[in-house]
Amino acid sequence: MSYLLDTEAWIHYVRDSVEMPQEFRDKLERAGLLFISCVSVWEIARKDALFRRNPGHPSPRAVRLGVGFREWAQRAIPSDQTEVLQLSVEICAESNDLPGSFGNDDPFDQIIVATARIHDLTVVSCDRAIREYPQVRK
Repeated sequence: MSYLLDTEAWIHYVRDSVEMPQEFRDKLERAGLLFISCVSVWEIARKDALFRRNPGHPSPRAVRLGVGFREWAQRAIPSDQTEVLQLSVEICAESNDLPGSFGNDDPFDQIIVATARIHDLTVVSCDRAIREYPQVRK
């Protein structure tokens, strides 16, 4: 099975966080190649920038990486284990035309779901709206 990690799941996986259940970690480690949407890379860069501008920022939108974003990304995206999927016209269109009712208006989540649908991937997500959306494999 091939997996696409959403932004938060990717952070937990890279950090070896207890927030990532061991059963998911085991599945991901057996999967071989993992997929990440390019919007997750951008989102983490923004969250890191938010933290660096205001280290006391209470919002979960701010993320402390512990190293500069470029260094973190090099470690978090090993070329033999992780592929970053680029944004395409097809993914953009799909993100605006998701079937049924998607639980939120977050464009990052919509793009991640659309990426999974277009590339026929299973999503690993911490986000309730993604986990409850019946039109994507989880």
